[in-house]
Amino acid sequence: MKFKILLDILFDLLEKGKLTAPYLAEKYRLSTRTVYRYIEILASAVPVTVQRGRNGGIFIADTFKLPVGFLKEDEHEAVIEALRRAYAEAPNERFLSAKKKLSAERKTEKASPFILGETDSIIVYDGAHAERSLLRKIRLIEDCIRTRTVMDISYYSLRHEETQRNVEPHLLVCRQNVWYVYAFCHTRRDFHLFHIGRIFSASKTDRRFQKRPFKTEEIPFHAATSETALHLRCDVTKNALDEAQDLFGIENVRPIAEDKWRIDVVLPDSEQLFKQLVCLGADVKVLTPKSLQEKIRSLAQTLLNVYP
Repeated sequence: MKFKILLDILFDLLEKGKLTAPYLAEKYRLSTRTVYRYIEILASAVPVTVQRGRNGGIFIADTFKLPVGFLKEDEHEAVIEALRRAYAEAPNERFLSAKKKLSAERKTEKASPFILGETDSIIVYDGAHAERSLLRKIRLIEDCIRTRTVMDISYYSLRHEETQRNVEPHLLVCRQNVWYVYAFCHTRRDFHLFHIGRIFSASKTDRRFQKRPFKTEEIPFHAATSETALHLRCDVTKNALDEAQDLFGIENVRPIAEDKWRIDVVLPDSEQLFKQLVCLGADVKVLTPKSLQEKIRSLAQTLLNVYP
């Protein structure tokens, strides 16, 4: 019985958007406390947000979609066909709406790249191994930037504190393969660079905003990466050549032997750089700086202790 009610509440939230606890309590003949207990269970698997106060309620982030494997392909097609027949026998708009949504979802899951930017000038490719929830958030944010729509987000700070924010998204930023949104925060009454990966849930509101003036040099990139520069010199083998050229620029990679290339470049000293070098494994050897050598050696020793 509990599982059925959980599923019913899930589909209610997906279909109707924001609902209140008293509404769900009355519909399923439960106490308000029990409703919140069900929501807490649901929140362990689905990005459910409980918004307190006036105009509050319970809702699921617009970025959430049922998992691709929730229905097998033949089951998915069978449901669409059943809805088509149901609409033919009893023209209820809910049947038609559900059919359209399921059909669109199937097409969306099959499509890989999506285009963003007001001039359709950027493509983000949703490859087989890409994090789809991140791409959905990017897609939602880009739409809100284009339509000047205020967003409700549930955001985790670097101190791991969850806060509810109303934000006006102005700009998508990609910094060293990490995505951010530069937005005006109603709580802080100022612009803030939000790490998209730390946005637990996001949804559109029915409010619009006027674009606020800002300068790109005001965007606090230093909050995301270190401003300290280092002179990186390292050797790579043929196995890592393509990736090294992609990461550091082909103009900074030169051949020094038949199967060895030298990277010589000045870059910001960041954790991202360290991770990129580690991902190249034994196909890269850092020559300078010594501090980076020691950091990689320390990680290798730690891994040996974990996997003796």
